[in-house]
Amino acid sequence: QELENLYLEVYSEDGQTADKLSAVKSVYVPGEDRKFTAYLAGNVSITTRDALKIDTEQLTYKQGENVAEGEELVKFERGNISGSSFGAIARIADKTIELLKDVTIVTTADADLNSAVTNSKTTAGRAIYNQAEERIDLTGTVIGKFESLKDGKPETADLTAEEATIFLRLLDDGQRDLKNLELRRNVAIDVTRADSQPANIRAGFANFDKPADRFDLRDSASVTTVSNAKPSSLSGSSIVYEQTKLIAQIDGGAKASQGSDVVTGDRIDVVLYPGRSMRNATVRGNAALQQTTPERSTTVNAAELFAAFAEQNSVTNANATGNAKATIVPAQSTEYSKVTMTTPRTIELFFKGEGAIDRLNTQGRTTLRLDAPDG
Repeated sequence: QELENLYLEVYSEDGQTADKLSAVKSVYVPGEDRKFTAYLAGNVSITTRDALKIDTEQLTYKQGENVAEGEELVKFERGNISGSSFGAIARIADKTIELLKDVTIVTTADADLNSAVTNSKTTAGRAIYNQAEERIDLTGTVIGKFESLKDGKPETADLTAEEATIFLRLLDDGQRDLKNLELRRNVAIDVTRADSQPANIRAGFANFDKPADRFDLRDSASVTTVSNAKPSSLSGSSIVYEQTKLIAQIDGGAKASQGSDVVTGDRIDVVLYPGRSMRNATVRGNAALQQTTPERSTTVNAAELFAAFAEQNSVTNANATGNAKATIVPAQSTEYSKVTMTTPRTIELFFKGEGAIDRLNTQGRTTLRLDAPDG
């Protein structure tokens, strides 16, 4: 049957819900067991029984398989989620839509919704939206921009990766918002917040838990910011970076640097200032602090170490515990070429200004060695 100005309803077995189809023209081909195929053209629109709306110009609907397939530009919408792709396959019974090429997905928050709702735009080569699991899988150069409010202040995250998965959560008003964002391979995230410096995040894998405002980073992970013209950087095999709590945990070849001050160890727990510069760092296992200035370099080694930093970035004091060792090497060796101080217990260093040692205290039997310059 050739039909014009088609409107068609296909009901579920219980007769309670229906898929609704419309088009300017169609060819209706009956099949066995009352199954049919419809070829639709011109202003094609489908609204599934799960509230997924699809618009395109050419579409094939196979009622026996419960599949709708479009080969041209396809637009879709479900609540506050919308998007488009060139070609799509909607498996209505499975509650999935496969977006085949040049995918764009948008989430939009109403002005009167909770401030936690995210506005976003994500593009990818291909995607699958699983409505039952509230999950979107994206592949092929994923690029996204996510905008939300944190404590009433705007925050923007620009991201790229080779693969991504977006997990959604259903809010009380029926809207959907970001729950988790999982990024894989060559991950780059640049976070900008109104009250602090930008944070540049790099990793092989990243999972962002939006309700907790937490990044779980793995595979050569790093977080870099710039405050007072000095870069602050966290790096390691894995990093758990919690933005709202202003803390970070670094494991595996852990390193935290701020200006010329560097702390390293097996694990580092970092507390940040609101502007994202380091407030303090607690290092466990193979702990070391190194500070380099034009006048001297100072290195502290121990089993564990605690270092505190001024908000202007420079280290103010350090406490090294367990086979502690401090080494000071001047740039100009006029009176001595190196100072080495060791103790089985604790060394405390206090700094005044940037790079100037105010005093150094030790606990336990201490050995002090002064190396004289040549001659």
